[in-house]
Order: sequence, then C-alpha cells, then structure tokens
Amino acid sequence: SNQAMAPSLQMKAANPLSGIGSIQYQLNDAKGKMEIYNLMGQSVGQYNLTSSQGFILIDSNDFASGQYVVSITNSNGQRGSLPLIIQ
Repeated sequence: SNQAMAPSLQMKAANPLSGIGSIQYQLNDAKGKMEIYNLMGQSVGQYNLTSSQGFILIDSNDFASGQYVVSITNSNGQRGSLPLIIQ
C-alpha cells in the first residue's frame, strides 16, 4: 500500500529538546527534504536529505523556546511530520 511507503520521522532525543538531539528519518526514497516550522507556519530550518534513511542533528540553541512541527517530504511529495518542543 502507499501508506507503508510514506516517509516517517522519529525523535531520538528528549522532547522537549534541550541541547543537541537527533531526529531519525526514513524517506523510502533517494532524496527529499526536512523542514522545521513554527506554529505560525514559518519555516525556521531546512535540511536536504540525500539518503533514504539517516539522522539529522538539531541544536535547540538555534531555535527560540516553543512548539514546532518537523515535516519531511520525499520526491514523490509524500509527507510525514512530528511535533517538536524546544525547551
């Protein structure tokens, strides 16, 4: 089914995040992108993904405290998302 092929994200760190944490991604595709959005829908972090799975390191000091959404999109336009709280 298509659903099984949708990209996914998993926090490999405490959420709320304080310091540096990693987000594991599974693209089910050769390339894609990960973006971090604030609650106003503004993109505050962009990462190009060049392998079908891996980790992205996030430093909480790069972001203001608050709630975010991490979004992943593969080249087929399939999406996955994950809530992120920065302490």
